[in-house]
Amino acid sequence: MTTEWKEKLAVWEKKVSLLKELIALEEEHGDVESTDASPRKAPKAARPKKPAKAKEKPAASNYRGKEVSLPELLERIGAQHKRSFRYEELAVLVKAAGYASESENFNNMIYQALQKLTKRGSFVKDPDTRLYRYVGRKSQ
Repeated sequence: MTTEWKEKLAVWEKKVSLLKELIALEEEHGDVESTDASPRKAPKAARPKKPAKAKEKPAASNYRGKEVSLPELLERIGAQHKRSFRYEELAVLVKAAGYASESENFNNMIYQALQKLTKRGSFVKDPDTRLYRYVGRKSQ
């Protein structure tokens, strides 16, 4: 691994740790702009890994004891944090929120959900920075 990649990896790891700290602070002090509680990470022991079975849907998503779709959870996170995200950062926040998935490529699931939300008008993607920003639900 080159020095440049090591530096990029270190920066990415720092971003992840800062996002986790942000979530912890919002849980501790509450979110000023939102009445919704911030996402909480379920303990790893509570999320055992199961081998994927052929032709079965992945485990149902579970967010604070409720069945929540991935697009709905992305909208909640976008509305709560009020900033632009890379899809990889949203993947970290979705996992930290306790979203359960058996997908082998979780980041691709996030990317695909963001593409659908962008088409619906809930998120806007900046073509230069490739950041996604939540702009609110559009009435259908």
